[in-house]
Amino acid sequence: MTSYNDFKTLMRGSDKGWHHGYHRFYYPILKEYESKPVRLLEIGVEDGKSMKIWENYFKNANHIYGIGYKNHQTKDIEHVNDHMTLFMGDQSSNEFLHKMISLSEGNFDIIIDDGSHVPSHIITSFNVLWDTIKPGGYYIIEDVETSYWGKHSSIYGYSLENEPSAVEYFKNMVDEVNNEFIKGKTSSSIGSISFMYNMIIIRKVSGEDSPFLNRVYRHRIAL
Repeated sequence: MTSYNDFKTLMRGSDKGWHHGYHRFYYPILKEYESKPVRLLEIGVEDGKSMKIWENYFKNANHIYGIGYKNHQTKDIEHVNDHMTLFMGDQSSNEFLHKMISLSEGNFDIIIDDGSHVPSHIITSFNVLWDTIKPGGYYIIEDVETSYWGKHSSIYGYSLENEPSAVEYFKNMVDEVNNEFIKGKTSSSIGSISFMYNMIIIRKVSGEDSPFLNRVYRHRIAL
């Protein structure tokens, strides 16, 4: 298993490491997948620095997918090698996302959103892609700082004037983790939500969670 210090060094290959320090949050999650046939999707590959990180870290990866938009990619689909494929498209497009799911066959262990950072794009991508996450898998959203920016701001040419807050959107999902204790609440596939520095991590419920889901609350009379 790669040590924390070696992983930290590897992550410095992109601004995920040297600027954001995201290795602090990634290591406890990714180390459980290091030697497994992981299926990973990253939205927003730009010049491919982080894709190289994942390729070097996940030696036994089943497949690593990336979505680029307005980067140096010239093909709609580029098969980099037997274990890596890049799609060129817009993460705010339902049509593109569903096409990507169909071609990749989904079934991801990990999805990372490091795309446009536009809150509505973040929300759209999550709502379309969440069902493609395996039980126990992770959906990780980087750079949520734009939810705190003024409405006069813009990023990558997108105005934030009429944008919602992605952070507030996911805050509203926190109660789904404790849905057993909410009267009339239906079951949820969200096992946990963690708010880190500039990052949100959502874990899907797994088989280990199953005995504790969809049961009648023993203190329901108190609700």
